[in-house]
Amino acid sequence: MKIRVYGHFICPWCQKELTNCAQIIWGAAGESYEMGQKLRWYQADNFTVNPNTYYGDFLVNYGSPVYNDVLAFDVVEYSPESEWVCRSCSQVIGGLAIKIVNQIIQGYKVFNCTEIRTLLKDEDENIEVFILKEDTYVPYKFPDEFGMSTNTKTGEIFKK
Repeated sequence: MKIRVYGHFICPWCQKELTNCAQIIWGAAGESYEMGQKLRWYQADNFTVNPNTYYGDFLVNYGSPVYNDVLAFDVVEYSPESEWVCRSCSQVIGGLAIKIVNQIIQGYKVFNCTEIRTLLKDEDENIEVFILKEDTYVPYKFPDEFGMSTNTKTGEIFKK
């Protein structure tokens, strides 16, 4: 179950709307947001937020609220193996990322393919989230023990 962020996501090349919903995996699964809203996280019985934790079948925290600057890519449209093309101008879109600062959905960025390759550097897998560390965005890798994986064709998240 993904997190939905609603807004008008505009193609930077033709200024037409690409989509009105980005689906990310960061925060409490199943939640919906608009720009400017604060992320919610599921809490344990002692009111602590446990990162990357299942609280039953559908209550899941993806990621961790300890990171203050996050780029979370749309997992439905974004995949290094697939090609997303603007319906209006036919520009190839590398990806759409939601920018989260201090747990607030601050905005978004549309990446071209070159920018995606630069961001991925030497990573050979599909990275859905990047966190800011020492002035550079680095891949956030969900722990293996979390047992999560993303189907790159459908964007569905499933337990391994």
